[in-house]
Parts: sequence; structure tokens; C-alpha cells
Amino acid sequence: MEMLLIVFMLGAGLVLAGVVYLLVAAANRRSGETSPGAGASPSIAGAILHAVARAGGASVEEAVRRARLHASGVPGGESRIDIRNWAERFAERSGRERREELLESAVHLAVEMHEAIPLAQYQALLDLSFGLGFHPDALARLRARYRFAWVDHSQNRPRSADRSSLIPFQNLDPSRRGELCAVLELRQEATKDEIVGAYRRLAGIHHPDRFHSATDEEQRRAGERFIAITDAYERLLMMERK
Repeated sequence: MEMLLIVFMLGAGLVLAGVVYLLVAAANRRSGETSPGAGASPSIAGAILHAVARAGGASVEEAVRRARLHASGVPGGESRIDIRNWAERFAERSGRERREELLESAVHLAVEMHEAIPLAQYQALLDLSFGLGFHPDALARLRARYRFAWVDHSQNRPRSADRSSLIPFQNLDPSRRGELCAVLELRQEATKDEIVGAYRRLAGIHHPDRFHSATDEEQRRAGERFIAITDAYERLLMMERK
């Protein structure tokens, strides 16, 4: 009798575990908040590109179509992901060459969609670059190569209206160093280490992820501030290399 009771309890436990597993799997499918699986680099890349397209205003169907031009394993429907988290998982499974290819594919996709990239999509590219383990100058070099600008909502026009901004890193004006350092709250004579430190501090304060519950206006201002300090940082690093 005691043995039968033990067998019954074990069986009931297995059934309960199976039910819980099915419920959790179903909840994950409904929410779309998926997590990257082990050994799934192609599908991770596809989902990231899908998310970059969505950040640029593409419909679900258009995002799928555009992402499939650059990667395999693209989800067929909506897929809401944390780009930086997924990029970090991709970086764990991939060498530098594949990470560079993914970042360039994302930039290429964005440039195909817009002459002046929307702020939300540029933030997605920044998160991807950081998640892949690159410094902002990796994205800066791609900006120079593809000659893209991002939309400055505070001016209600694309930065491409200023033609000089389309080639931001080929003709850097050293006289702007003081202005750029001021954006990072530094003196003009700041060292490279001070520039890097200031950027990391300010990026942590103004990153859009910290403003999810803020008003639309506060989110807009934080996003523009985040882009401004990143732009200043990129330019100052490129000046340091000259």
C-alpha cells in the first residue's frame, strides 16, 4: 500500500510539472517576450534585425520582409525583444567578424528605410552596438561610410538639412573640441580617459531605458540628450585618433 502511494505521488508530481511547463510555454508564446536560446545565433540575428526595423516604424510584415533580406531565422510575426540583451547573447556565441557583420546589416537595413533615421531606430542601433561589445566609434565609422543622419525632433527636421552633418567624421573641426567637451560636462583639455569616463556616466543617467514610465516629453528630451552625448563622444574619440 505504501509503495502504491509513493508511485501515485511521483506520477502526480510528473503530471503537475508537465502542466506547469505547458502553461509557461504558452504564456511565453502569447507575450512574445522571448529569450535567445543556446546555439541560436542565426535566429538571434534575425530577431534583432526585425526589432531594428520595427523601431524604424515598419509594420510587422514589412519588418519580417526587410530583416529576411539580411538574415535567416527571422520570426514570422511580432517579436518584442530587448535588443541589447539579445545582442549580448549573440556576442557570447560569435566572433568579432560576425558581430561586425550584424551591426553593419542593421545599419544597412535602417538606411534602406530612411534617409534620416528616426531617433528610436538610432537608439536601437546604439543598443545593438553596445550589446555586441563595441565602443560607439564602431557605429560612428558606419555613419561616415553610409552617410546617414538621425532625425532631430527638437528642430522638427532631419539633421541632413545641415549638409556638413552627413559626413560627420571625415572633416572634423578641431575648434569644436571645447563645444563637444562641454556637452560631456568636461573642460576643453580633457584626456581620453576623462572623455570615456564622462560618457559612461552620462549615458547611464540619460539612457532611454531609464525613462519608460516618464511622460512623452521627458522621454523625448532624454532621448535627444542621450544621442547628443553619444555624438559628442564619437567625434571626440575620432579627434583623438588624428
